[in-house]
Amino acid sequence: MKKLLILALTMSLMTFAISCGKGKEAPKGAKKEKTAEDKKAIQVFNAQGCKACHFKESGMETKPYPSLPHMASRTPEDFKKCIQDGVKGTTMVAYKDKVSEDDIKLIYNWITKFYKGQ
Repeated sequence: MKKLLILALTMSLMTFAISCGKGKEAPKGAKKEKTAEDKKAIQVFNAQGCKACHFKESGMETKPYPSLPHMASRTPEDFKKCIQDGVKGTTMVAYKDKVSEDDIKLIYNWITKFYKGQ
């Protein structure tokens, strides 16, 4: 019973932490309007669970989880390789069988639009 209560409390806190970041995808001063491609990229990003470790407001923006501004500073080829092959020695696993190349491009274009140069 105690373990169940701890699990429920942990899940509630995680949900609260994630919900606090809702609507804050774009940094201050950035163009706030999202295109259809941006919205699709956000859907893929959330559906694949990327937000759990890489969302700027998640509290995970330091090692071992690179923040979105850090990921936006990568070249498109390096970004794609990280997603498809994972990153050896980290918790980043390969997503080549889960995310299409088109979706990787959408996500890369979205994060570079909002986060490059931060």
